[in-house]
Amino acid sequence: MIDTETVNKLVSSGLCFICALCEHYHKALDNNRSKCGMGCCGPLYGGIYKKYKGQLTDDSFKNFCFICGKDSTKHIEIEVKEGIKTQIRLFGLCNEHIKIFRHSSEIAESLKRNCKVTQAK
Repeated sequence: MIDTETVNKLVSSGLCFICALCEHYHKALDNNRSKCGMGCCGPLYGGIYKKYKGQLTDDSFKNFCFICGKDSTKHIEIEVKEGIKTQIRLFGLCNEHIKIFRHSSEIAESLKRNCKVTQAK
């Protein structure tokens, strides 16, 4: 398990919370690489971290802001289609980071086909 102090340092340096918890990222760090190379990407790029490997379950992605790790106040639903297969995952967002999706025209444009924001429960 990846320790909390390491996760906090990585998030403080600008890495998103999900990547900070991913075993692929930490393996890359152990090999002196700055990125994991998995190419799975997250909601900022229309992805769902489909190659994530770590302590979060598919269902728990919605409980935390995927950017900073704070408790979520909103959910963003991302749908990714690959051929005939469709995957949907809910991600959490805190009040601070929901603004990214409201104010970035580039992100809004790239995600408008597969993104829906809802209130966290």
